[in-house]
Amino acid sequence: MEFTSDLEQRKQQDKSSSSIFASSTTENEVSSSDSEGINDAVERSRISEDELKKLELIEKKNELLEKRNQLLTEVNQLERESVEMIDKANKTIDKNALDVLNDLLSFSQKQSQDLEVNKLINGESLERLSSSVNVHGDTSVDDELKNKYDSLPLLNMKLRLKYLSQYLYKDIKIIITSNSKNEGSNVSLNVELYFQRFENITFSVTIKIVYDEVNEVMKDFTIISVSDQVRLAVQPLLQVRNPSFFLLACFEFDKIRQRRFKILRRLRDKFIKRVKTCELPRSGEYILLHTHDSLKERDISLRIDFQVFFEAKKLSYSPFPTSRLTYELKKNGKRMLDNMVENIADGLIKEYGVEKGLEELCNACLFADLYKH
Repeated sequence: MEFTSDLEQRKQQDKSSSSIFASSTTENEVSSSDSEGINDAVERSRISEDELKKLELIEKKNELLEKRNQLLTEVNQLERESVEMIDKANKTIDKNALDVLNDLLSFSQKQSQDLEVNKLINGESLERLSSSVNVHGDTSVDDELKNKYDSLPLLNMKLRLKYLSQYLYKDIKIIITSNSKNEGSNVSLNVELYFQRFENITFSVTIKIVYDEVNEVMKDFTIISVSDQVRLAVQPLLQVRNPSFFLLACFEFDKIRQRRFKILRRLRDKFIKRVKTCELPRSGEYILLHTHDSLKERDISLRIDFQVFFEAKKLSYSPFPTSRLTYELKKNGKRMLDNMVENIADGLIKEYGVEKGLEELCNACLFADLYKH
């Protein structure tokens, strides 16, 4: 009985397991069919999303095209309006100009009528009322300003001389010594010019100018006298017949003379305690330095000439003077080669400038042993 019961139990277990397997297979079949349906739904939904995006882009494109067409229409309309406005403005300007011309015409007619009335009342002729005013160097500043209609400089002689002496030629003193009227309308002026920039040696020039008072044309220009101390340097300048050119040339000559003296004076101040003797004249034309080399028992002297003068060939196109430096080096009274010293000086001046170059030249010539170190 127990054996049969065991067989029955095993049969029942086999039946249950087979039923479980069958149910599992059916479940698997159901699940596989469901997954296929889900995939089909996902694909359909994905296609629908792409189509929706495409539709949205098409709609945006249509909107943008519509806006573009609207903007083009507005631009065309504005262009037409601007052209119409310009045409209207030009017509307005033409009308305004015509109105101004009409006003001027009516005003001039009124002025002429007033002149006729004044002529009848005062008994004055029309020629006198319409006569022009002659303005020249002797005309007062007030009268000249009343009749001035341009931007040219004033012709008043005193005012021009005042500003020339204060701002342009402030170191020149100008004195009119004589003013006489010759035959006809010719006027003769004697003028003394004192150049005072270089205080050590000032120089003066006396000139004579003859000009036509009516036509305001210079007839003659003569240099009467020049100070003796500068006569040789400015000799070529005495042939000039242009007073403005002559005045500017003398002014530049005096300025360079003062600058020359300052350069040589500073050179003297730097070496006066190092050399035995130092000579610098008031004219500032040269400097002479002398020293004694105790190691080699020799005397050394260096003279630097700084000339300022005019060249006749350059005065045809330039009012500026020429400057020239020359050198003389002696050792125990024997003169050294000028070309050698000049070449050294030219190189130093090109390298350092005039003042510093001359200082280095003095060191090289007078203190050669120290200069090497």
